[in-house]
Amino acid sequence: MVDHGRKKIPQARLRAGRGRPRRRPDLSPGSASVLLPESGRLLQLVLDTIPARVFWKDRNLVYLGCNRLCALDAGLESPEQIIGKNDFELGWREQATQYRMDDRSVIETGQPKLDYQEPQRTPDGRLIRLRTSKIPLRDSQGDIVGVMGVYQEVTEQRLAQDALRESEVRFRTLVDLLPLGVEEADLQGIIQFSNLAHHKILGYSPGELIGKNILELSASSPEATRNLLRKITTEQLEPQPVYDKQRTQDGRVIDVRRDWNYLRDAEGRPIGLVSLITDISESKRMEAYLKHIATHDPLTDLPNRAYLYEHLRHAITLARRNQYTLAVLYLDIDGFKSVNDSFGHPTGDLLLWRISKRFRRNIRQSDLVARLGGDEFAFVLERVKQPEDAGLVAEKILRVLARPFRLQGAEIQITGSIGISFYPEHGGKPATLVRKADQAMYQAKRAGKNRYQQAGGEG
Repeated sequence: MVDHGRKKIPQARLRAGRGRPRRRPDLSPGSASVLLPESGRLLQLVLDTIPARVFWKDRNLVYLGCNRLCALDAGLESPEQIIGKNDFELGWREQATQYRMDDRSVIETGQPKLDYQEPQRTPDGRLIRLRTSKIPLRDSQGDIVGVMGVYQEVTEQRLAQDALRESEVRFRTLVDLLPLGVEEADLQGIIQFSNLAHHKILGYSPGELIGKNILELSASSPEATRNLLRKITTEQLEPQPVYDKQRTQDGRVIDVRRDWNYLRDAEGRPIGLVSLITDISESKRMEAYLKHIATHDPLTDLPNRAYLYEHLRHAITLARRNQYTLAVLYLDIDGFKSVNDSFGHPTGDLLLWRISKRFRRNIRQSDLVARLGGDEFAFVLERVKQPEDAGLVAEKILRVLARPFRLQGAEIQITGSIGISFYPEHGGKPATLVRKADQAMYQAKRAGKNRYQQAGGEG
């Protein structure tokens, strides 16, 4: 340095002032300030103020300078103390080899290395995470004379990211353990997330449902499903369970219950839908089974008395609205007790089952045959044009019944007696019509059996 009054001016600056520019500046530790312009002190002040760490090295990877925060990270009291040192002499010597490899790569290739993470050991022994960028340091001629680096500590961010990832892993694990399907879709119905149970319910491998539209999976009316999705996404409906039929990957149709709600952004605006999907096929089958056994005879599987009365209520309503006649036929098998006495109750039950099959095959699809109990059956004939038509059906039933049955090597021949009542002639209530037909049936028995008898008088 040369004494110039009260100020000491770096020799490099004096040489530059005399108009003798050098092609390559002196980057020795003692002349590090050549990298700073005339306003070097102001630049150093700026560097010491910014929240990032800044450093620069020569081609030998010796430090030429840094800002205050970088010096503190190195365990030094001031930036000047780092000049002339290398990474092995500083607090992060544990990471020195990796740091120097990165530095050398930047110098030799001339390519920056930007925004990557690396560890650093602090003077107090903590291991922190840095986000670092390094660029080649060039002189005024464009030659690479070293490397400059900028880094920030991101330990808290990294810990937060790790915690978030761990939380996501825990959440995903818990969600995948749920027996219910969990589905997240955007407002267009495109599935964004689906847990393992949802994939299993629909028979897909994990991940295969992502990107599919929920409309593709529905086995219900496409138009109805599309309209429901449109209403949900545009009208912000109050979330209510939706019962739907969905098609599995192998083509089966299952019943599902969808409990859904809106997924909202920070301002409360809907951005998607999240749903819990439950396969209710088994419960639907059980519900249908319980309903069936409550309304059907266990021996013949024909509708029972409860079903008959409910069917009649509906049929009478239609007949009244459309102004047509319907008929109720009440049949009792003649001498059925003798079959049980002669062949036993198992054979009697088998005979009733065979009779029910014959009846089913010989009535119109729109008509009904029911077993009322024991050896009694009832028929409901809708849209009867005239009483004689019901008589023709009764004669057909008697002929069907009179054909011999072969059971367990024996031939059994039976007959029946039938009573007939009509709506509206004999009443407007199911119980009245059945009672009138029952009374007419007993009249047929008293008249000699194996015949039919129409009811008389209004009920």
